[in-house]
Amino acid sequence: MKITLPTLSGLLMLFVGSTDAWSQCSGSSAAFTLQYDTAFNGNGNAIVNLSLPKFDPSLGTLLSVDLSSSVGLQYSYILENPTASSKLFKTRIVRTDEITSTALDPYSVYAANQTPQYTVTLAAGQSLPVGPGFMRYSLANTVNDARLVNFMGAGTVDLAYETGTSASVTATLPWQLNFSSVIDTTHLRLTYNYCSTTLLASNLNVFTATAFKGKVVLNWKQANPETGRVYTVQFSNDGRQYIDLARIQEEPAGDYQYTWLNTQNSGKVFFRIAETNPDHATYYSATRSLQLNGNESNIKLYPTICTNSTLHAELPYNADWQVVFFAADGRKFTEKLPVNMTAAKLTISPEMTNGLYTVELSNTKTSEKLVTRILLRR
Repeated sequence: MKITLPTLSGLLMLFVGSTDAWSQCSGSSAAFTLQYDTAFNGNGNAIVNLSLPKFDPSLGTLLSVDLSSSVGLQYSYILENPTASSKLFKTRIVRTDEITSTALDPYSVYAANQTPQYTVTLAAGQSLPVGPGFMRYSLANTVNDARLVNFMGAGTVDLAYETGTSASVTATLPWQLNFSSVIDTTHLRLTYNYCSTTLLASNLNVFTATAFKGKVVLNWKQANPETGRVYTVQFSNDGRQYIDLARIQEEPAGDYQYTWLNTQNSGKVFFRIAETNPDHATYYSATRSLQLNGNESNIKLYPTICTNSTLHAELPYNADWQVVFFAADGRKFTEKLPVNMTAAKLTISPEMTNGLYTVELSNTKTSEKLVTRILLRR
């Protein structure tokens, strides 16, 4: 029997904040989880085809993928002794579950469970109905190797969940066992464990990507510079397959900028930084994604890593411009820019302490705005 579920049908998506189960992000910060849940019923022997969403690399760095299911089984059967003498029967109900997918190749997720032994003596020619009986069990599997790439990007991960229900009987032949009823319910969960875009798997403490007309500017900051470290700027069109753009040697100041000239004009693009330490261990930053449409704003605010008290603003025209800084702790700082200038220096308020800020530079009379982030390190 084959049961096919429509793509994403019956899915419940859960976003869960940081969990103590994982602590692999920078600063010993706990990872985040994104979960997709679905449930389906069966008759004991079936193949259910499922399509679950892939992980969006723009959310951050994927650490691992958990596949788990919780199963409830109800069964009834008739046991018959067709011989002319009494006979001792020992029976168990055996259940198998297997999850297969090209994303899991060359492995699958497999588990076998069985009930405790049921012992009974049947008289000659006697038939005995047994049940309803119940089984409850779960299975789990974690992917944290090179197969992670199969779960990333746009589209879905296609899985086949196959169940089998049978009986194990210990008795001298002949005998008969026929199931009169088998009903099962399976709850399947796909969990993505990841470092968010502000919790990098590498030890970078900031990494930003800002789109302008004809280019994308990347900035990143190393908290602890180390001689011999190398940064590789990587680019992707799909968030799965990356190419190297440039290799940059570690600098004592730990502040870096790279400009990518936009040759494709539109579409979604992805960037990340591969950090290779002197011991040859490589770590990856969170992924930054941008949707390019060829009409990126000419509004600019820089540098994104500010080591003094001055920011530079470049504006496309004279207007009533306003800058708002939002601190991570909820504080808000607002500054007005000179009305008759398309380029201005902005002095950062001494009340703004060092840290990461979300910045909104906008025309107060129109909807045009730039939203970016800066790291203040004075």
